[in-house]
Amino acid sequence: MKILLSRVWCALIILGALPATAATTYGEAPGALDHPLVGRFQGAVLHKYGSSSFEHVDVKLPGKRTVSAEGKVSNYFYLGPKGHSDLEVFRNYKLALEKQGFTFVHLCEDSALCSKQDLAAHAAKWTDDSRAFVGGSFYMNNLSGRPFRFMLARKSRPEGDVTVVLTLRGGYWADRGFDTDYFVQVIEAQPLVTGQVTMTLTADAIGSGIAGDGRVALYGLFFDTAKAEVKPESSAQLEQMAKWLGQFPKAQVFIVGHSDNQGGVEANLDLSLRRAQAVVLALARDYHVAPGRLSARGVGSFSPIASNEGEGGRARNRRVEMVAQ
Repeated sequence: MKILLSRVWCALIILGALPATAATTYGEAPGALDHPLVGRFQGAVLHKYGSSSFEHVDVKLPGKRTVSAEGKVSNYFYLGPKGHSDLEVFRNYKLALEKQGFTFVHLCEDSALCSKQDLAAHAAKWTDDSRAFVGGSFYMNNLSGRPFRFMLARKSRPEGDVTVVLTLRGGYWADRGFDTDYFVQVIEAQPLVTGQVTMTLTADAIGSGIAGDGRVALYGLFFDTAKAEVKPESSAQLEQMAKWLGQFPKAQVFIVGHSDNQGGVEANLDLSLRRAQAVVLALARDYHVAPGRLSARGVGSFSPIASNEGEGGRARNRRVEMVAQ
């Protein structure tokens, strides 16, 4: 038994004590596709891949420099073929990116210098992130103990810059038939897709607020700056308000307009009242709520729920509330 345990322990040391999540066979990941702008070294295996539609990436470089990019992020972990050195793979990627018009923000071929500059940190961080790859992380560690090389390249395009970060290591997988392994990250700049968070409170949420606090703040009612016309995108919130009022036909409520402290006191009182009146009108005209159940009030900036020192607080204070009579 002691001999058997010793052999198992030695095997773990030889394999680098790989976690249980690492497969014993290292084939192509199901459904994996190379990035069309970067591709792969001929004969390499794409073992792990993953992407995020929008992410922020910071790459720390020597001299306390940080290169930042955000947009669509694609991650690839490759195992390089037997008989091809890490320098060969690295130089091929360098030439391929140059031909496509990429310029190099930072290039490090010398392994000792790469270690000194702590260029392994980026790959170690991202490959250890469970969100980086489909099926979980695949930690690229122990780079400082092996020869490794690094490049960060960028290409400008009308639709947004593309940033490529490549960290390549030699020798770590030699006993499993691969002479190199490398992590490629591609960041394609693109704007954040907005409008995916709804601000509309459902009828149930309105009811819970009124039952618990006697009032509920409604941020799904929209107005242009300094104007009192209810914008069309407010229809979803108006519909839910009308739905709750329909569920409780005897309920009577105040519709109360609030403002931040920007501008004059009297102007804010007038604006908040006119906005409340516009909501009452919309509920009566478009959703057939009896006008007698609704009473408009405007209190300007006299009832804040956050500090007006910053825009975040002022945005919370600009609101319409439904208050039980």
